[in-house]
Amino acid sequence: MLQTPQLSVTIRSTGMYHPQERFDNSYFIDYFMTRDNNDITRLLEHLGKETRYLSRNNPDENSLTMAQFAAEQAIERSGLQPSDIEMIMFISDTPEYTYPTNAVLLHERLRTPNAHLVYDMNANCIGAISALDQASIMMKAKGIKYALIAGGVSVSKAASDKEPIMFSAFADGGGALILELGEADAEQTGFVDADFYTESIITDTAMYPNVGHSRMLDASIPEAEKRVYHKEVDVSFFSAKWQGLITGLLAKHGLAPGDVDHFIFSQLSLAENLKTLNLLGVDPGKQIYVGDKYGYTGVTGPIFALNEAMQDGRIKPGDKLVICSVGLGYVMGACLYRF
Repeated sequence: MLQTPQLSVTIRSTGMYHPQERFDNSYFIDYFMTRDNNDITRLLEHLGKETRYLSRNNPDENSLTMAQFAAEQAIERSGLQPSDIEMIMFISDTPEYTYPTNAVLLHERLRTPNAHLVYDMNANCIGAISALDQASIMMKAKGIKYALIAGGVSVSKAASDKEPIMFSAFADGGGALILELGEADAEQTGFVDADFYTESIITDTAMYPNVGHSRMLDASIPEAEKRVYHKEVDVSFFSAKWQGLITGLLAKHGLAPGDVDHFIFSQLSLAENLKTLNLLGVDPGKQIYVGDKYGYTGVTGPIFALNEAMQDGRIKPGDKLVICSVGLGYVMGACLYRF
């Protein structure tokens, strides 16, 4: 009887792109102090922000173009040809188009003739985790050798300048991963597993478009009301939920938090990330955080962090990585990967 080989999906390369226009904290602090006499210094310190890159003044830049630039970099780094790609997933909560899909537009622009499974996915800020999970399953089931996950976020053109968190902490960018299917090795290298948790108790925290797509073309509605609606809400319970999700995922594979070499959390709030690490009993130095340099780039944030860690040699063969994030509503996702 023929034995089916055990398969593994590994990250072959990464790519990232951010706009050219850079803003530091002083810009936003001065803006809100001048307009509202609102000092947001402590807020930005809590979130761990210093600089970010925005495309709002560039009419030609959007989530699709940024994803394309990141994908081109990932393909170049992979040593593959565009014709090697067999699957494309585009992830975003600010997609440039709803039809045709952004994925099929990437198919055209990247010239990937053999990518026949192409689609868009919106899981908000856990999109990278969801995409890794789905791609791993489909690649193994369908024998797909190489897949591209490409995401883009363009929040700055949709954010309201009246709301400090969305306006000052969020940023724009594109991220991409090339995944490769191969036979599993003894060390179980590659994507291991993912778990998710949903508790829809804060679905009114943020809406975009605030009036819904069905009313976006209604000229009687002021433009300001069509932007991102966001209200402050206490999410201090996120850290405990993250702790439970991560420990449960690791326990399934005989691991404890201390066995993990690197953690990538949501790049929104540095303080919440550190609180989670404390609950896990993990050295804060194990966190890979780039939200201070690039702002909060939503779905692409984990890819930004992973890209930087892989490029600077921080991640070594055999290292175990946990990526954990949260999306509006709320939904949480965590995945385990072994290099």
